[in-house]
Amino acid sequence: MSQAIALVTGAGGEMGHLLIPALRERGIDVVALDLVELPNAIREQCVETTEASILDDDVLKNLFQRHAPAYVFHLAAVLSRKAEIEPDLAHRVNVNGTYNLFQLCNQPESGTAVRFLFPSSIAVYGLPNATVKAEAGAVKETEWTVPKGVYGCNKLYCELLGAQLQRTRGMPDFRSIRFPGLISAD
Repeated sequence: MSQAIALVTGAGGEMGHLLIPALRERGIDVVALDLVELPNAIREQCVETTEASILDDDVLKNLFQRHAPAYVFHLAAVLSRKAEIEPDLAHRVNVNGTYNLFQLCNQPESGTAVRFLFPSSIAVYGLPNATVKAEAGAVKETEWTVPKGVYGCNKLYCELLGAQLQRTRGMPDFRSIRFPGLISAD
């Protein structure tokens, strides 16, 4: 039986640096993708590292063909501040890049759905201020989903799209969690 493989996009970020060793501890081989070269300590834990953009279709297709990942941890994103400054880039990376990965995970002939793990953000919520938040109390997943920024819009769309593709195609096996805040050096 072959070893399960996880593709980790955005592997060079803080989440990737924590996730890769955790996957290895669980016996999952890691193929890492990032725009920049990963530190040796992280690279040594991967069966392959690739320096490329998630917008590079040829690179992604090649990785999927050679490794057939059972898991995709899609951490690559243009985050809040940069998304507001460069909304076109944010859309290409956050939406088009995510959709490209969804398409590669849609392999019905394999008989197994790729488990796609998508870190979303509380940026999908559009509470206008602290007073309204205090009055609203605990917010349900479906409430206040009127993002105030490009990043939140991108994340909400990809959440909805991933869930829709799972409902209609059965693939990918889509999972998402909204983190309260992710900090990046960018």
